[in-house]
Amino acid sequence: MSYNEHRYTDRHPLDQEVMLSTESKFQLCKIHDISITGALLSVAWFGLSKGTPVTLTMNVAAANARADTRTLPAKVARVSKEGTAITFEDLATGDYSALLKFVRTLD
Repeated sequence: MSYNEHRYTDRHPLDQEVMLSTESKFQLCKIHDISITGALLSVAWFGLSKGTPVTLTMNVAAANARADTRTLPAKVARVSKEGTAITFEDLATGDYSALLKFVRTLD
């Protein structure tokens, strides 16, 4: 099974620098792709494992729009040679709406 088959919603390629953080660490990384349910990240960070709670801070503004930075709670779904996959969890209504609108602009 390829990593493309793990997510149940459409993935959209994205090249955006984001901040990934845990309770005690933070690191800039890149998003490979994103969906409304999660993202695949390029993270050179050892110590992340499945189930680790994280937050992803990113700009969800559409092109040419004013910045809309959101901090999205998530958990690590898996760590592989393709990258670190996260699943968004317990998104506030406003964050979910902003993320949904952003992902739809990537079509």
